[in-house]
Amino acid sequence: HERHRRIIEILDGGGSLSVVDLSAEFGVSEMTVRRDLKELESEGLLRRVYGGAVRQLGRAYEPPFQLRSQQDAGPKAAIGRAAAELVQPGDAIAIDTGSTCQQVVRALRHAKRGHLTVVTASLRVAAEIASSFVLDQDLRLIVAGGIVRPGELSMTGAATRAFTLSMHVDKALIGVGGIDAVKGCSEFNVEDTEVKQHFIDSAKQVIVLADSTKLGQVSFAAVCPIEAVDVLVTDSAANADVLAAFEAAGVAVVVAED
Repeated sequence: HERHRRIIEILDGGGSLSVVDLSAEFGVSEMTVRRDLKELESEGLLRRVYGGAVRQLGRAYEPPFQLRSQQDAGPKAAIGRAAAELVQPGDAIAIDTGSTCQQVVRALRHAKRGHLTVVTASLRVAAEIASSFVLDQDLRLIVAGGIVRPGELSMTGAATRAFTLSMHVDKALIGVGGIDAVKGCSEFNVEDTEVKQHFIDSAKQVIVLADSTKLGQVSFAAVCPIEAVDVLVTDSAANADVLAAFEAAGVAVVVAED
């Protein structure tokens, strides 16, 4: 898994790689590298070409959760801590799906935010809360019903929509596939997009959590216009000009320090 993650990181930085280069990089045989590339191609993460591979992703492609959770772990943890600082005791908050949103839960445990109500449609987030807070009396957890998306472990379907439409929260902490100062927030799949939209519509304040790689990116399904976003929390690698564009659009920007 570590070798696969590193291959994707190298491709993201350089665009293409040869089997020979990867063999030297990892100290493994060319046959092993070819097997790695074949597995990654089957997951839609790259396209094999003669002698190597190139990165090829469409707007609707959603990287596997396991891969996303390993990428940019430091910046995501910093974003989680910064987002947790925006939560006040007594708040009712919606926490979205995704690896960055899980980091918020871990940060809330150390921030000692009491008397919270947390609404989520993510089994991963719910499990994180259950293990972090042991469901003590200072936190009430409400989990949406519905159909479980394999891999992502988020809830979708008619029951989830009905649940999210019935909730009204103080803050919605939303993860996205991309956020652009002109085209707004977007996501890889339609099912999760509907849940995000309902949380956004129900919240007094919308806080988007997006690491620097997602800034200026547009994914398959539109989530909301940029005008719906109150706060963007990102990491210190974000481009200053890109952040200025968000601020010009009326979004308060919080840069999380590692």
